[in-house]
Amino acid sequence: MRPIRSVWVAAAIVLASFAVVAVPVHAVTQTAPPSLLRAEGTSLVLGRTPVHMIGFSAYSLATDWSVNHGCGGQYSQAQMNTFFSSLPSHAMVAFSLFQSAFGIDVATHTINWSPIDRIFSTAARYHVHLVPVLADGNGSCDAGQYKDITWFQNRFRNKAPVSLSRAVDVPSEVVPYITWVRMVVHRYRMSPALGMWEPIGEANPLTCVNEPIAVYTKCVGPSSGACDEAASLASLVHFYTDIGALIRSLDRFHLINEGLLSGRQCGSLSTDWEVVGANRYIDVLSVHDYYDIDGQSSTSSTPGGVGSSSVVARMQQAAQLNKPLVDGEFGIQAGGTGCVSLVQRANDTNAVAHWQLYPPVQWGVPGMAGFMVWTYVPPPFTSTTTSTTPTATEPSCSFSVMQGDPLIKTLRSLH
Repeated sequence: MRPIRSVWVAAAIVLASFAVVAVPVHAVTQTAPPSLLRAEGTSLVLGRTPVHMIGFSAYSLATDWSVNHGCGGQYSQAQMNTFFSSLPSHAMVAFSLFQSAFGIDVATHTINWSPIDRIFSTAARYHVHLVPVLADGNGSCDAGQYKDITWFQNRFRNKAPVSLSRAVDVPSEVVPYITWVRMVVHRYRMSPALGMWEPIGEANPLTCVNEPIAVYTKCVGPSSGACDEAASLASLVHFYTDIGALIRSLDRFHLINEGLLSGRQCGSLSTDWEVVGANRYIDVLSVHDYYDIDGQSSTSSTPGGVGSSSVVARMQQAAQLNKPLVDGEFGIQAGGTGCVSLVQRANDTNAVAHWQLYPPVQWGVPGMAGFMVWTYVPPPFTSTTTSTTPTATEPSCSFSVMQGDPLIKTLRSLH
């Protein structure tokens, strides 16, 4: 993760989707909600039709400065409507749903669902399938807690230390992560806008000094931290098993997406990525491709990454696992000095998306099931929480996509 249609559901149905909150937390939904995505082999299926899920990772959708701390730009209702209506029908949109930044009312320090409810109800009106990302591996907007190996081993059961959230000026957690997952899944499991769950984005369980630590850059090592690959792999398998079982106990219908960056992260190196992906609670596999992953330039004919960590290698492993693979974040910096133009970015994205969704026959692998671009931001973008986002008046070299960007038309054509 970088630092950041027409109405088809009657209002009564949308409101009803949120009425399930009164059901006891241990109950399992027995009736499947509408517009349910399923995994069949390496494909995602909607109804009886294999589909390519196209869209954006729009991390800041739940930002509401009148309620929560937020992370990234705030959407007015009109801007959210414009964003969702600009997408192809049955698009997929991932967004950050971290307790600390988006779930806590800064005035009362209690859980306030209203900004999140707005996303689900608006997305339902526009046939958008949401992917709530329930934690961030890096932790900057997520209680200030980098998710090191000890977090995946057991600390996800505990609240983050208050000192960590204070270090990055975000609210401290009200409940442990595992309780947050239970609350979110229970509340939104029957929403017609729910596409799939993502327990954590970009897990990278390094071994750090003085764990727990506040941010990724505080970890030991030349640039990030030490990696005990075997121990980290075991911690990931343990985490996905425990959290997957919890999600499945509450929601036996919706898919679970692993959310891995899948380049050269600890615990999922080389063939270990396949070991993690084989977990019985992981339905959808993930890569994030930033066009110059691992320092090797990528073009429309040269897949991102190198060797056993390349995008093509992950496509081959997904085929062996017989599970769908999605590019959960694809990004190209554009719009400033030293970067390509917005038009060129749209063209390059179109080319890469085509070889991912429809790979050359000689590769001998099925295409990806989904392709999402990092990241859509609302205009004007006024937050200063990241350095990779442009302002409305002075665009900079950035991954950000705004209203009117030609890349939006490109994604519609992919659908």
